[in-house]
Amino acid sequence: MPSAIGESRHQESRRASTRLRRPAVWTHVTPESRRHAGQSDLRRPLWRGRSIGVLIGGSLDRNNRVINDVEPSWSVDSTGRSLPVEWSQRDYLYYRTREGVGGSFDYRFNDHSRVFLKGMWSLFKNHGTRYVYDIATGSDSAGVGMTGYGTGASLTREVQVRTPTEQLWGLTAGGRQERGAWLLDYSANFAGTRQSVRDYRSSAFVYADTSSFTFRYDASNSEMPRYQYLNAAQAALANTPANYVLDGYDASNGLSTGVTSVVSSARSWPTHSAVTPAH
Repeated sequence: MPSAIGESRHQESRRASTRLRRPAVWTHVTPESRRHAGQSDLRRPLWRGRSIGVLIGGSLDRNNRVINDVEPSWSVDSTGRSLPVEWSQRDYLYYRTREGVGGSFDYRFNDHSRVFLKGMWSLFKNHGTRYVYDIATGSDSAGVGMTGYGTGASLTREVQVRTPTEQLWGLTAGGRQERGAWLLDYSANFAGTRQSVRDYRSSAFVYADTSSFTFRYDASNSEMPRYQYLNAAQAALANTPANYVLDGYDASNGLSTGVTSVVSSARSWPTHSAVTPAH
């Protein structure tokens, strides 16, 4: 199953095994949410000695959220010097929706007999889009201290559409009967889940020719290493969409479901014990 939206996932490196990973930094969050919730409650007697109760509730929640972060990767050269070798710049756009309804029904025949029915259903659309702009070095040149030049850089842009959808429902029915000293409680419970992804897809685009790309890096701030193109012409080429070609595309669909049922009853009745009088 695909990972949850916003989860930091590091791409597997195809370069030197000496690469080290650091956690995501430069995180910026801009929340924008719209929430609506409501509940109605209806309870009324039907007639004398017999009554009915109904409770209905529902909720709707929409949450739009944006997160931006940069996830750098590091390597260690032959002299033991740490240097940044990749910058994965990511923008996450969430549009999560939660909705649900619930209700209960109670009917009392008299003071000693009643039945009930309760249920709920909820839907969670954990949807979002991730945009990635990744720049990685091919080799290092003129490295001194925490600065140097990355040569043979590769540039990748990726769009990923995430569509996990989760459903949950439950139903309970039962009753209670009393007959003098006798008592019977009974109930049946049913619950189900459904988790699916539909057209969960990723598209990667790579720069067509990276043999001449070189940029300068500065890792004096280990939590925020920076890079800079050597000139404006290279920067313009790197940011021109027409210079990128589709490198790969994948789409996935999946469905998993589950159902649980439980039936139970409890009875009680009086017990009699013989008492022998003392002699």
